[in-house]
Amino acid sequence: DQCDLVAAKVAADHVDVLINLAGHTRGNDEVTLVMAQQPAPVQLLHEGYAGTMGGAGTTAHITDRISSPPEYSGHYVEKLLYMPHAFFVNDHRQTYPELLDDQIRTPEEKAQRLAFGSLPHDIPFIFGAFNQLYKIDPGIFSVWMDAMRAAPWSHLWLIRIHTRDPEDNIRAAAAAAGVDPPRVHFVQGYNEKQHLYVKAAADVFLDTPTYNAHSSGCDAL
Repeated sequence: DQCDLVAAKVAADHVDVLINLAGHTRGNDEVTLVMAQQPAPVQLLHEGYAGTMGGAGTTAHITDRISSPPEYSGHYVEKLLYMPHAFFVNDHRQTYPELLDDQIRTPEEKAQRLAFGSLPHDIPFIFGAFNQLYKIDPGIFSVWMDAMRAAPWSHLWLIRIHTRDPEDNIRAAAAAAGVDPPRVHFVQGYNEKQHLYVKAAADVFLDTPTYNAHSSGCDAL
C-alpha cells in the first residue's frame, strides 16, 4: 500500500516533525492514513483544518484562542499550541498581487463578472455564501430567507461542490420559506485566480456561524 510505503520512508529518514496541512478535508485521506501510523515522533496539525483530528496520530494542533477557545480544549484529542494572534496566515499580496487593488467601479463591470461566473448578468443585488453546502443549517438558512423576503430583488449565490444532490432540497426549502427558487443560484467552483475575480461581484458575504468559513472567509475579507 502506498501509504505504508510513505510512512516507512518518513520513519527511515528520521523525520522529527511531520505536519498535516489539510486534516479531514477532501483529497487528504492518504496524508491522514500515513500520520495514523505515527512515523514521526512529533506530528502536528496546522493551517488547513480548524477542528480536531479525533486521533490519527496527531500530537498537537497549532491554533489560536478564537478558533479553539481554551474552554473547549476537552473536545480536542490533541494538545493545543496557541499562536499569539491568529493561526491562519494568508497574504494575498504575495499570492494574488494583481488583485490587491481590484475593485468593481461600475454596474457594467459587475455584470461582466457575474456573466463570467455563469450567473445572470442583470442581478441587482446578490448574497454570496461560498462555504460548502453541508455547513448550512436550518437556523442560518432561515435568517437568509428572512433577508431575501425583505429584499425581493436580491438573489443567493451558492457554490456547487462535488454533487448536485442538495440543490433540490435547498430550493424546496427556499420555496417553503416564501422565496422564489430561481433566485437561488448554484455555480460550479472556479480556479484559484478566477474565484477571487468572480466572487468580488457578490454584494454581501454570508457566513455559516455553526461551522464557519475558513479559506472562503479569508478570501472574502
